[in-house]
Amino acid sequence: MKNFEFKSQICTDINQSRKLLELGLKNEIADMVWIKELAWDEVAHCTYDAETYMLRPIDYLEGESHRGHIPAWSLHRLMEIIQDDEKEISYILDREDLVIEWFDDGGYKNKFFRHIENTYDRITSCIEWMIKEGVFSPEYLEEQV
Repeated sequence: MKNFEFKSQICTDINQSRKLLELGLKNEIADMVWIKELAWDEVAHCTYDAETYMLRPIDYLEGESHRGHIPAWSLHRLMEIIQDDEKEISYILDREDLVIEWFDDGGYKNKFFRHIENTYDRITSCIEWMIKEGVFSPEYLEEQV
């Protein structure tokens, strides 16, 4: 059986995930998770958390403690949380650009995210900007203490 290797990214990588967590995104809105792999200690005859991660759907964690696991977001989930029908925020994503469009009291506005090669970096930058501008839905953010 041939082993296929795809080059497309299916979710945020560990650094992008950490950035989204730093921005305040809730763990529970992630749809995937980076799980620390277990390694076997031959001397002590026990397992320990390795330095490597494997990707799993979020429901894989059901009933398991989080042992340093890192939530991850698929492209679909990120697009879902960027769009806000109540605030009339929508997006246009193509191979090179991400455009956020919305209406406010002054009328139609948009913001372009260009020249960021990686789509997930582009969306992370977009979310960071939306949070700073106060147009990101607070329901997806951890409560500020």
